[in-house]
Amino acid sequence: MQLGLHKGMAMSDDLARRLRSEDRRLSLRQKLYRFTTYKPRTEQQVRRKLEELEAVDAEVTELLTWIRSFGLVDDAAYARRFAEASDERKPMSPAAMRRTLRSKGIADVHIDAALASRMPEQTMDAARRVAEKKLRMMRAETNAERRTKLIRFLQYRGYGWDVIRAVVDELVSVR
Repeated sequence: MQLGLHKGMAMSDDLARRLRSEDRRLSLRQKLYRFTTYKPRTEQQVRRKLEELEAVDAEVTELLTWIRSFGLVDDAAYARRFAEASDERKPMSPAAMRRTLRSKGIADVHIDAALASRMPEQTMDAARRVAEKKLRMMRAETNAERRTKLIRFLQYRGYGWDVIRAVVDELVSVR
């Protein structure tokens, strides 16, 4: 109806071009909707997907506006959910979270807001859980070796020295 089609209508070159354009637009919308509803995505991830689909700049702008209207692309919400999920499944230091979120194209403003809600106790608890798991797998023989390996591991994971010292002193002295 939008294109004014009816039975017995002659197909002009202009009409064929408009039909192909409309078909492409609907196809891109379907693919983008499936992509963004499968799991949360950042704007950068959506832009990359649209590049893969060979969308032109005008289409990208229109599609991003369309998908945002559903609330499926929201970098601030993505950063908050990422920080919350990190506490539940794979504890990360604030520095590691910041690195990961930046690599996903999240702006520093959204990252700062997501990390500001984290309490120091959450960071300490995350470091403790990671360190306990590492200690169970560690083959070091002496407490000094355990301490050294655990310190290096926590530094690699991005924890600050004050957190590392507290966790290592608590865990290695117990064992």
